[in-house]
Amino acid sequence: MNETVSILLRKNDLPPRNIIDLGCGYGATMQQLLTCFPMIKITGVNIDEAQVQFAQQALFKAGLASRATLLHADFQATGLPADSFDAACALETSCYGHGGNKAAFIGEAARLLRPGGRLVVVDGFRKHGRELPRLANLLYKKNLQAWRMPSLAQIGEFEKALHLHGFEQVEIKDISWNMLPSLAFIPLVVTKLFLSNLVQKDEGKRWYIHALLLTLALAPFKRQFAYYMVTCVKSGVELKK
Repeated sequence: MNETVSILLRKNDLPPRNIIDLGCGYGATMQQLLTCFPMIKITGVNIDEAQVQFAQQALFKAGLASRATLLHADFQATGLPADSFDAACALETSCYGHGGNKAAFIGEAARLLRPGGRLVVVDGFRKHGRELPRLANLLYKKNLQAWRMPSLAQIGEFEKALHLHGFEQVEIKDISWNMLPSLAFIPLVVTKLFLSNLVQKDEGKRWYIHALLLTLALAPFKRQFAYYMVTCVKSGVELKK
């Protein structure tokens, strides 16, 4: 998935020069992008300080720290200067933004990008805003609690918010089927974590097992939820080559 994102962030087959990873987690996407684009600089923003520290150490060990900047901040209000980046990405992190349309997240991405800058979002979404079936609603709420998310965005409202904040060339692709191999591995991962936890008790592993199983349980509700890749461009003057 990180390799696909690196391709989508290109503009006219040219690599971006300055990327921001909105919700960089442990820095895996940053490492992939820095490897794919040897000349770029990348800034990662994360509200979890422990993850920021882990990402910093990982980038240093990989010899990539000189081209990376990590910021402990809310990706909806980074405090960074406007028009600072020519590309932005958010992999499975926009769901942690506020509201059903993630307008605060989108607004900050629009503020940070230069005119013509590309945004790539990959995440789970609700397909519609209608009432969910009882079981789907129960599993959905439990998923939100397990992953500590406020809500998933509703894809139609998310698209409207993109346009309202000045994004154009919006393309939305349902890539749910691409995630089947990952879902198939969940039972194996859960089994390994469970056996490991029998030897050494770890509350973090127990939480992760619980969250993964809930994700797997929600997968059959394809009429209500989907995994989308969203790409768009900030309107305005095109970036110079």
